[in-house]
Amino acid sequence: MQPNNHYVDFPLLKEKGVILALKREDLLHPFISGNKYRKLKYNLKEAQEFNQAVFDACFADMDQTLREMGAGDMSVPKHMRRMMKGFNGRMHAYEEAYDDKAAFEEVLRRNVFAGDAEADVKPLAGYVRKMIKSLTKRGAADIMNGEIILDEIN
Repeated sequence: MQPNNHYVDFPLLKEKGVILALKREDLLHPFISGNKYRKLKYNLKEAQEFNQAVFDACFADMDQTLREMGAGDMSVPKHMRRMMKGFNGRMHAYEEAYDDKAAFEEVLRRNVFAGDAEADVKPLAGYVRKMIKSLTKRGAADIMNGEIILDEIN
């Protein structure tokens, strides 16, 4: 991302032929201030590459599993598209609902318990929230190096 420049329109500058531009680092990223973005961008890039590698490894394993179960070369791509669509939908649903306790429980009910209105999702929702909280305490480098130590969850 390139910073946006703000050009100062001042008569004396124009008269002297001077172009004055201010670098607007506060506009580098919609959520992260410019100075922080400059410091974080390499970590963010590394984390995105790591996320992609984990995603690729998971779906490569699913591909292999389908083949071991007897799916032929012609049907594997169809199954993979279906699984990736489901994964992507669930991932976004969990992320969007996470901050709303009731909505998060409803997403879990729909995806884990097939919408069963009688299912008690509160223990699972609490467990997932505790696991996420435990993971967020760890540094990204620890997680990317496979050094994941989770808090004891009761």
